Amino acid sequence: MRRAFQAIDWRLLAVVMAAGAMGEGFMGQLPVITGAAMDDLGLSHAQAGVLISVELLALAIGLASTTPFTGIIYRKRVAYRAFVTVLVGAGVSILINSYDAILVGRFICGLGEGVVIAVGTATVATSREPDRLMAQNFAGGVLVGALMLSILPIVAAHYGLRGVYVGNLLCLMCFAPFLRLVPPAPREGASWRTALQGVTEKTGSGRAAFVPYVLIAGMMCIVIMETASWSFVERKGVSLGMGPAEVGRWLATMFLSMFVGSVFAAILGTRWGRVIPFTVGGVLLVVGLFFALAAKTVPIFVFGLLSWNIAWVFLMPYYIGLLSSLDHEGRWNSMSSTILVFTNVFGPLLGGAILSGLDAQGEADFGRLAVIASTGALVGTVIVVPIMIVLGRRLALYDARA
Repeated sequence: MRRAFQAIDWRLLAVVMAAGAMGEGFMGQLPVITGAAMDDLGLSHAQAGVLISVELLALAIGLASTTPFTGIIYRKRVAYRAFVTVLVGAGVSILINSYDAILVGRFICGLGEGVVIAVGTATVATSREPDRLMAQNFAGGVLVGALMLSILPIVAAHYGLRGVYVGNLLCLMCFAPFLRLVPPAPREGASWRTALQGVTEKTGSGRAAFVPYVLIAGMMCIVIMETASWSFVERKGVSLGMGPAEVGRWLATMFLSMFVGSVFAAILGTRWGRVIPFTVGGVLLVVGLFFALAAKTVPIFVFGLLSWNIAWVFLMPYYIGLLSSLDHEGRWNSMSSTILVFTNVFGPLLGGAILSGLDAQGEADFGRLAVIASTGALVGTVIVVPIMIVLGRRLALYDARA
């Protein structure tokens, strides 16, 4: 435990957690938001998927518009202005309780969230140990997420979707003061060309320079399947006879279990490299997705959730750490975040479309979602692992020459 949190750069950790509250915080609350939207506004699975995807799309646009300039902008000022945008969007979606108005408000909110996430993600690359920093960030994030998932289902039961969005906003405002700790850009005049040249030097030229893109493509397969499943996991619990508040308590417990995975990743660091931990996490994620979504009983559902959540926070720091090793100015991390968030847009849409089909009992077909999600995550893992091996070897050779 001591090794997991030794030599913590509290300034960087605070900044990354503030940015994470915009992205990971929202992603963690997806099941509650989806359930509250369906119950409060009478939405179908497909409509709830659209509501989630609109905010994710805006978040991706904010990321994409900021990422190319993270090396030259005044990051703190940009983060402040983006947070004001978040407040405006949140205000619209809270004050006007109609489906169309909420879509507009969440789109505005997502734009600001994306900019803050871009700044925070670029900050990760300034750390000497990005893998450990991200693991520490996940450890803190899951504790916050567990608290929110314990409270929000109760809020949703009494105040509906509007209460959930108020709770989300209060959580973001708690982390907003940490944005004042955002460090300046690492170097004036830095550009995407500089970052790409750095990767070419480390990984090779020609076709080899495209290896990182294949790595990101593999992660896209994993992310879209995880998001498609996570968006509707609360509905799966309800289909097993659990009440929304009971599902919320289990999801909060699962978030606490994620603390175990993140702490273990922080303790382990890169002592076993990145390939072995990522492979173990990928396999556990595939198993967890299938069991959680195909479960016919609550114990199997809980087992799947436990495996799935621990695996997710265990494997992500190694992926982010590898990208940080390619570019210490953070543009590859930010670009990856942008692409993966764009991928997330299609997750709720895919999940909603699959669940719109009914099974033999006339209920949402979670069995089909289980097969599709676990297969897609397995394909992504099979793509990522060989690329991690190749990049690891080339980075080792580069460091030896340096």
